[in-house]
Amino acid sequence: MAVSLGFYLDANLTQPLTSSTLTLDRLIGGPPVDVQLFLGSTLTGRAFVGAVNDGPIVISVVDSVPTNDGFVPADFSMALTQVDLDTATAGAPLTINGGITSGAANAKAFWLRFLGTSTSPKTSTDLNLTTNEVKEIAA
Repeated sequence: MAVSLGFYLDANLTQPLTSSTLTLDRLIGGPPVDVQLFLGSTLTGRAFVGAVNDGPIVISVVDSVPTNDGFVPADFSMALTQVDLDTATAGAPLTINGGITSGAANAKAFWLRFLGTSTSPKTSTDLNLTTNEVKEIAA
């Protein structure tokens, strides 16, 4: 059974994040681009925890084609608040402790910063946000 936990562009969980719904443009030499995203489920009465020992949920940027000439996970940083992006380690995963309960009001907001530096424009279609293995249970 597929887990109903997913990434969204909005706090109401009406705009699922797909590889074609998020475009990050950064001017060459310009400032980083920050975007707020949400991890949650639109179902009712569900809870989510990491599958190993009911542990944390860990979000990572994954490059499905590492030999591609596009951007890499180290071009991104993540944090629970926008201010914390300034000290976040580029390429590091983000840990969400305590699990997540379904419903838009319980979605976990987090920030993604695009740091990608390049002397020429690039497009990456092989980068994805993912979580560790997650267990979905009745809340």
